[in-house]
Amino acid sequence: MNQLTSQQRKLVYLCGIVALLMPIIILGMPGAEGGKGGGVLSQLRNEYELGESTIGQVDPSSAAMNLVLLGLRGVAVNSLWMSAAEQQDKKEWGKLKSTVNSIILLQPHYTEVWRFQGWNLAYNVSSAWDDIEDRFYWVKEGIKFEDRGTIRNNKATELYYDCGTFTGPKIGRSDEWRHFRRFFMSDPDVETYGGKPDAGVNPQSIDNYLTAREWFLTANEFERNYPQRIMARCLFRKYPVQMRIDLAQVYQREGLFGEKTRVAWNQSFEDLTRVYGQERYHGDVGRFTGFFQMESTDEVYANLAKENNVPESLQRMATDHYQKMVNYNAWRTIALSSSDTLVMEAHREIHDGQQFFLEGRTNPIGPEGDKPSEAQAMLESGMTKLALMLVKYPVLATHDDIIERGIMATEFYVRLHELNGVALPDRYPLKALRESHPDVIARMTMRFNRELAGMR
Repeated sequence: MNQLTSQQRKLVYLCGIVALLMPIIILGMPGAEGGKGGGVLSQLRNEYELGESTIGQVDPSSAAMNLVLLGLRGVAVNSLWMSAAEQQDKKEWGKLKSTVNSIILLQPHYTEVWRFQGWNLAYNVSSAWDDIEDRFYWVKEGIKFEDRGTIRNNKATELYYDCGTFTGPKIGRSDEWRHFRRFFMSDPDVETYGGKPDAGVNPQSIDNYLTAREWFLTANEFERNYPQRIMARCLFRKYPVQMRIDLAQVYQREGLFGEKTRVAWNQSFEDLTRVYGQERYHGDVGRFTGFFQMESTDEVYANLAKENNVPESLQRMATDHYQKMVNYNAWRTIALSSSDTLVMEAHREIHDGQQFFLEGRTNPIGPEGDKPSEAQAMLESGMTKLALMLVKYPVLATHDDIIERGIMATEFYVRLHELNGVALPDRYPLKALRESHPDVIARMTMRFNRELAGMR
């Protein structure tokens, strides 16, 4: 018969409960700020990103928080997404920003939330503003948002890639690229940043393409252990060198054709052939399955064919397939030929001719107005040299960037004749290139109009 009293039994039960809870308390002890230290369970939560401590930061008076407290977290998230869409339509930007913050607090590890909303801020929201400074502010917000995503999801390779995309191509190729590139180095919010860059997007005070390159290098490091699902691997890993190439190209667009641009092209060639070109990739195309690399000599082809146990002809075919996928040979030729005097003069004269057009130097000159205008003379000289360049480096005749550059030059040339009420000559430089790409003409016409509006 049990000799313990009721009170004694309760004390025994209480001690037993405490004894059972102690290991759980010790194992689950929370760590310090930043996720360091703590019990084993706390460390595992941080390692596998299972913690949801930020849920408590959602506005406690909001309808979303009420749903969370009732266990309807999914319904709460859907409600917030609908609110965000409605606020964007109504251009309620302050409310939108708050709602997006609530969404990521409820879904901190759903990568697509970060990717979609970061892109939405940098592209959709920024384009909704009229003032260029406001547009740049929202591009920065997209970058900062995505950067926060990398902190909460440091194994999500795609988020590092997005930061590079927003910082590089978005800033460097948008219609407002001239302003955006200047703002990236000297933020228009002088009161906050004192004429210096916003350290939230440009912590090293360097060119936007070099900053983007750092993001893409980080993405490539993570990609080794955490594969991305955006594109073919050989395309994804090309972005750091592509930023070098884009930097050299934008220097030319800005009218820089001296040592600075030459160095940029040399660095592009070195990175392309000695870094990216030496990487080994695994491919599966046709009857080929095995390893390949972009920069391949006869010896490399022979060794890889032996390793892959395939005929050397099949090894070359597969390599050629992937080289075309990333435009390797064309970019290699562009970077290599950049120091060629013919190439540099072609780009410089076309650039100067377009600038002359925009500056109004379009009237025929000479005692009787019988000589071409300064714009026409410079354009014709540059277009002639570009045509010679395509003969000297035939691979460039199939490269989209070179085709677009040539047809843009002809667009200025055509507009110049229309402006002066003069018929186009039956023969002029790059006429064949223009006529063989009617689809590109439409795009260049639109770009011409944007350039005209943005540069005047």
